[in-house]
Amino acid sequence: MRNILYLLLFTVLLSCQKKLEKKDVSPTQLLEQLKQEAKGIGSNDSESRIAFWNQVLDRSIYSQQNAPLAYIHYELAKAYAKADLTKSKIHIETALGLIEKEKDFFDIKVSIYNGLANIYLIEGKTFQSNHYYNKAAALITAHPDEIEPKAQIICLVNCAQENFNSSQVEKASEQNYLALHTATKNKGDLEEHFYHNNLFRIYTQLFRIYEYKGQLDSLKLYNQKVGEIYKILNNDKVQRFYYEQKAIIYTEEQQLDSAIIYTKKCEALDKRSYAETKLGIHQLNLYKDYTNLITLHALSEQFSKAEKYIQAAQEIEKTSSVNYSSKFNNRMAQAQYYLQKKNLDAYRKLHLESLAIKDALQASNSAKAIAEISVFYDVEAKKKSITQLNETVATTNEKLATRTLLLIISGLLFLIVIGFISFYVYVHRQRNRLEAKEKMLLQQKLLRTQMEPHFIFNTLSSLQSFIRFEEKEKSIRYLKLFSKLLRSSLEMSRNDYISLEDELEAIKNYLALQQMRLNHNFEFDILIADDIFGVMIPPMLIQPFVENAVIHGVTPLKEKGEIRIRIDLDDHFITVAVLDNGKGSNKPSGHTSLSGSIARERMELLFKETSKKGTIQITQTPKSYLVVLKIPYKTA
Repeated sequence: MRNILYLLLFTVLLSCQKKLEKKDVSPTQLLEQLKQEAKGIGSNDSESRIAFWNQVLDRSIYSQQNAPLAYIHYELAKAYAKADLTKSKIHIETALGLIEKEKDFFDIKVSIYNGLANIYLIEGKTFQSNHYYNKAAALITAHPDEIEPKAQIICLVNCAQENFNSSQVEKASEQNYLALHTATKNKGDLEEHFYHNNLFRIYTQLFRIYEYKGQLDSLKLYNQKVGEIYKILNNDKVQRFYYEQKAIIYTEEQQLDSAIIYTKKCEALDKRSYAETKLGIHQLNLYKDYTNLITLHALSEQFSKAEKYIQAAQEIEKTSSVNYSSKFNNRMAQAQYYLQKKNLDAYRKLHLESLAIKDALQASNSAKAIAEISVFYDVEAKKKSITQLNETVATTNEKLATRTLLLIISGLLFLIVIGFISFYVYVHRQRNRLEAKEKMLLQQKLLRTQMEPHFIFNTLSSLQSFIRFEEKEKSIRYLKLFSKLLRSSLEMSRNDYISLEDELEAIKNYLALQQMRLNHNFEFDILIADDIFGVMIPPMLIQPFVENAVIHGVTPLKEKGEIRIRIDLDDHFITVAVLDNGKGSNKPSGHTSLSGSIARERMELLFKETSKKGTIQITQTPKSYLVVLKIPYKTA
């Protein structure tokens, strides 16, 4: 009998050893082999690259290796990029799903994030594009030594450009300077054309940033650097930017004749490029040249020349689709022309038309941004749900396999050692307890994901109302602040616990948004009585009660509203008091919002998990409403 036991144990160990041997293949080594093998393929031969990587994809050795498989799909996405954007997107999204299962391989992650961002940019999905560019830039900042300088430069320059277009000027400036530092530091290891081409992109973007800031000395510096790059690259694209920047500088200095000269040089280059290629981008550049020349000639009182360019711009509008931004600038230029001619009726008409175009542009951008954010959030929520389901299935399969093995062993050893049965029962009970705990944690995560869409829905409704009735400049500032709040909410939603500092920062941003929406008809302060460094709580737990204080407390008031938040800390609980001076009659007894109900359920689950009893107490008077939360916490 003892020999049978030894034989059984030997068989089990041998089976486990074979499984380990199958998995004991280095992904890093496989990646290096792939890169060496791919060197023989022409980089410009898309068909050969597609055939090669499809053949590699069929090799069974990569079927269980996430990083090499992600790299293969990434290379296929690059190969299909020009020929078939749909297939390219399928492969890059497959690569993303594989590589995000890995903790390392930051160089591949950066390339995949950058590639997916490029595709979203082509599709006009600027929010998604900006999201993945910034994910890649964050990895570069965190792991610079593990990512090739070339990939760092490409990603940082792309990310900086999109951040500038999204009005995140300071972030764009930081990323451009980081890219410049990386390029300069690694100049000897980079291809000369790549190095100078990316320097040109960096200098051009820095010129735009300092034009936005109105710093003339910096404009001259980076225009000079673009001129130096032109002497090296000597192509029309760099030359055109150099001339355009010269015209901008002379316009700022009120040297209108010089500005006209350089703008006409841009016009000549754009006419030649359009005649050679018939591409819409060159025709749009011509339209912008005509707009600038209308303004310059009007200011110089050369009215007949200005009229010539007005007609030229109108001809382009008849045959081509001109975007709102360019059309707005054109109408403002024409208005300037009529103002210089003292034709006030025509000036008013064109000024009103330009404002209508600006309103249409802002409304279109706002609607697009809101729709894009909503779609992005839905997609991310579905991805998270699918990931959780896959993890649950994998865990269940592992448990089933383990149980089957235990049952076989128990059945064979039952007649030898009856004590094994008792041991098995004990193990089985322990697993049931673990499953119950896991189920409770999954319920908590589900409740949290229910609350986040509700919070975003309330905020988007406020944004929609603000855009519709308030001034447009305030709407843009409101949207920027909301974007910051939404990004922090999305980041916090990935974790079971976040720092109390992050939770309070999000609440400050939320209250600032509501202050803007309500024309500062209420004040708020947050008093932290104790040191909260390292305190961790579940995300979005305090937020619903702050939201109720705004919506049901201070919003209906005719007088000045007040919201006071106090944070106290002891050895086991955080005490959060949310007080507003809203009339108690605005909140019927037992009033509970959807987000408040979800917060209560989350608190109950938290109490079960931590074995600590927390409370939610509400005190209501005709002149105030007080919510006191006692929340169990963890330390970092």
